[in-house]
Amino acid sequence: MRVDASAIVGRALVDPAGWAAASAGVDVASLIEAAVRHRILLMLGWTLRAAGRLHDSPPPFVETFQLAERAAVVEDALRHIELVHVLEELRAAGVRALLFKGAALAHRHYPAAYLRVRADTDLLVPATDLPMLKRVLGGLGYVRPAETSGRLVSYQCHYYKIDRHGIA
Repeated sequence: MRVDASAIVGRALVDPAGWAAASAGVDVASLIEAAVRHRILLMLGWTLRAAGRLHDSPPPFVETFQLAERAAVVEDALRHIELVHVLEELRAAGVRALLFKGAALAHRHYPAAYLRVRADTDLLVPATDLPMLKRVLGGLGYVRPAETSGRLVSYQCHYYKIDRHGIA
């Protein structure tokens, strides 16, 4: 019988009490790989811990989760500091920016922001504010990657910055 590790880790998010029985005898590496692939390792570990079921997990799963959680907490704290700084600078410059998608969801609807795995921050800005946005972000060290742009191609523009800790 083929075991679907993705189904087991997904089910544990809604039924953490059933985790021990469902994951018993299943290759722990496949459980970890499924949780990482679906970007739910942090949420799964947090859910199991909150339900008092993390101790039912195989030690390699617990260790992997705890290492990932430590790294995510630090990265999220650094990103949060940067986000607050950017938003303050944009506000001071009169740029009307609306935070949405990943970061907004993380801070509003997750029990801890670091549980919402994300690689960027999305801002919605009126077209009239784009020149000032460009100046502010440029002044903060953000750069635009080479990409095709223009209203007929995409209304998005991307900026990135890698900080002194190596976090993008």
